[in-house]
Amino acid sequence: MEIRMPGDNRKVFFLHPHAVVQDELAYALITENIEAYLLRNHVSAKIVLREYPDAVFLMQVDSGLDEDKWIEYAEDLKSFSVFSDLTICVLSVSGMEEIKKTYLQKSRAFSYGVTYGRYEFAKTYKIIRDILEREKVNPPGFAVKGTSPERLTVTVDFTRDHKRYEGVLKTVSLSGLTCKIESTEPLYASEIPVSPISISYGNTQFLVSGRIVGNSDDDESIYLILFDDTVGVEKRDEIYVLIQTCLQSQIEAKIAEKSRKNRLSATATRSQLYRK
Repeated sequence: MEIRMPGDNRKVFFLHPHAVVQDELAYALITENIEAYLLRNHVSAKIVLREYPDAVFLMQVDSGLDEDKWIEYAEDLKSFSVFSDLTICVLSVSGMEEIKKTYLQKSRAFSYGVTYGRYEFAKTYKIIRDILEREKVNPPGFAVKGTSPERLTVTVDFTRDHKRYEGVLKTVSLSGLTCKIESTEPLYASEIPVSPISISYGNTQFLVSGRIVGNSDDDESIYLILFDDTVGVEKRDEIYVLIQTCLQSQIEAKIAEKSRKNRLSATATRSQLYRK
């Protein structure tokens, strides 16, 4: 039996889910401090699951592969000892009886089935949430945090003492953010709030207020800003959307990097075959 250390959490992955999952369910999980991600295809899913072999994996089985191939895919995953703690769920618009007959009763690789043929957010969300609670996905005290990869540029701008500062977001949570600010102007910790602080990425921009509480011991150009108490209430949705964007961009960057390394490795292997 696996022993989890305090603060550990299990990631949740939806494999090529329908729009209702992307637009509502995954976001709702993130607002409850559950790291939920969307995966686009079953090949790249394996790349990610190798990094997080104890994840909860919800496979949308209505497209991509036929029934037998989905069973084969799940059983192939569970055949490796590293995936002994991987929880695989069937997600389908088919009725629950059909899911049981087609998947759950045919293979022990699947632990749960979820139907959303007659989609009702509250009902479907409760089913998934109950599964995740049984699987102990997020421990008490865990707060979801987004880390912005290089491919996602999130800028943080504000004015203090009549001087303008511009930085790049590093991490964000509901309580605050860290950002890297390259400036010749000194920036010191203070109890005086900074307002407004503009956070921008893509076509999105929103304003928050907070106070600078210090910088990183490892990098003095990285500053920690704690949001004011009202920010978590008034800007909650915007912050969680940013967290979700960071999480998703981070996993996509990981997939791209792993795929690139795999291609380079395969190319090197083929070239060695023709080496004289």
